[in-house]
Amino acid sequence: SIRQLKEEQKIQQAIMIHQSKLASMGELLGNIAHQWRQPLTNLSYIFMNIKSTASIDEYINDKSDEGMKQLQFMSDTIDNFRNFYHPDTHKEFFSLYEQTLYALGMVEGEFQRHNIATTIDLIEDSSLYNYKNQYVQVLLNILVNAKDAFISSNATHPALSIQINKNTITIQDNAGGIASESIEKIFEPYFTTKSQHSGVGLYMCKTIVEKNMSGRMSVSNSDRGARFELIF
Repeated sequence: SIRQLKEEQKIQQAIMIHQSKLASMGELLGNIAHQWRQPLTNLSYIFMNIKSTASIDEYINDKSDEGMKQLQFMSDTIDNFRNFYHPDTHKEFFSLYEQTLYALGMVEGEFQRHNIATTIDLIEDSSLYNYKNQYVQVLLNILVNAKDAFISSNATHPALSIQINKNTITIQDNAGGIASESIEKIFEPYFTTKSQHSGVGLYMCKTIVEKNMSGRMSVSNSDRGARFELIF
């Protein structure tokens, strides 16, 4: 129908805008990374000089090593975000397990802040030939939604588990699940249970997985909470 066609055009336009924003963010982060590189290198030399002149002092040695690790973390973080926001133009082989760890690393600080425990059960990894960053985008959206669900449900021991079994990824939380009236509509365009939210997130995820990546995405409730499943 014409109405359905218009809806699909709206969503495709939303995806294009989203991808354009990602590309702009990648460019911005690239500039920040360039600006940071020299000061970070200078700081690492400072720590090396401190360590070499105070080789007997164990405390200063330890603190210098800690400082170097923090600098490496800052450098890796900016590179990770810059690479993530670089738009996918072609398919490539990537490890589902490695990119899942990568996505978890991007939300690690937020999850720690809200005491959310995470576990990965790797049954068998898969080398997937697909759009790597799009997979990470979808997973990040699910992880952020889980974090929001933990906060709104006041979960006492929030925990999220991810299972990877060949081409199937299962993300399970213990936030109590999705209301029955919402679960049937959760992938509809513009449906949202959050105030001040457009609702394109999960619809966009499903579109990316099923149209761009030729996979399948589904959601169900378990006895603990919501369970998302991605199959490629």
